[in-house]
Amino acid sequence: ITYFISRATPTLRDRPTVRPSAEDPANRSRKALQKIAETLPLAEHGSMLRAIGHNRSQSAILGYNQLTTGLFRAIDEFAKALPGHVDFETALRSRVLPRLPVYEALHTFRLYHEPSTRYVRAMERKFPAGNSAFVAFREDVDCFHTYVGLFQQELLRRHGVNPSEFFEDDRCVLELLPALRPDIATLLQPDILNVEFDRFSEFLTGRERSGWIEETRRLVEAPARVRDERVNMWRILRAPIETQVESFVKISRALYRLSEERAASDGETVAAPELTKLSRRVAQSIGGASDDSMREFLVAATQYFAAVPAETERVPLEVFRALKDVEQIAKIEGQPLAPEEQAAFRFHLLKTARLCGENG
Repeated sequence: ITYFISRATPTLRDRPTVRPSAEDPANRSRKALQKIAETLPLAEHGSMLRAIGHNRSQSAILGYNQLTTGLFRAIDEFAKALPGHVDFETALRSRVLPRLPVYEALHTFRLYHEPSTRYVRAMERKFPAGNSAFVAFREDVDCFHTYVGLFQQELLRRHGVNPSEFFEDDRCVLELLPALRPDIATLLQPDILNVEFDRFSEFLTGRERSGWIEETRRLVEAPARVRDERVNMWRILRAPIETQVESFVKISRALYRLSEERAASDGETVAAPELTKLSRRVAQSIGGASDDSMREFLVAATQYFAAVPAETERVPLEVFRALKDVEQIAKIEGQPLAPEEQAAFRFHLLKTARLCGENG
């Protein structure tokens, strides 16, 4: 999902997002299925530029903070794996939390996390039910609320403050927050995802410095403004991303059925020459050597589908449709947005970056 979002996002700088491959195309002799296995999962491939694009796509646009992805679920598994005689909180405070970027984890999660998870859920509906990646996503989000208090206490400890002086019953003493920097006070709210300054200011006495109040208000309300910009970005981006994700899922299903030798057992079929003709056209549209993992996957899938007619006179209709989906992805993969949509998307993306203190 983040791959398609990243490729659809208009470039913001004069630099390539895909670097030419140094490999000689004539020396590529790997079999199609081997290449498919090597190019999936896509997370194992790509340049630093593409990593930046995936981070932006997942955090700012999809609403699932990349820095903390899997972190809280991993801590939960760590807790379950400890022997019974070991105190979990003691082990976490002494062994794990001191090694983590606690401030950055809390700060970026608060800024980028979409509490409704509606964009991830919208994409989840395009996949077969029970996909393990989405199950892990929900578990990770649920675990955040379990362990956020320990992260907040570690944050105070990093700043030389004894957490016991600021916390009662695992909740920060609200009356003490004005003694802290605005960014720290915002992260120590009992509800760290709160975006309403009126709720935050209930404990204020009115004697706080005006500068502290203004900066705190800006920080408390920033995630809500980020979510507003995310709504605007998804209005522009949703249709092409859904189309690409649906096509990718269909291709994957067809490959799985073929590899399991189940596709030809029943269902509608088409004449083999029709598939051969289509595969040639698709191969020409995909052409070009690059280190782009998705393009390599599409090329390998096309080669695999094209080999089916050599084995039978009739081929499954599902394979024919999957090859059409390869062609569909190849057509819109470059830049699916019109120039005016690109300009509007850049505006909302850069506005989000400014709200978050990033450079886009």
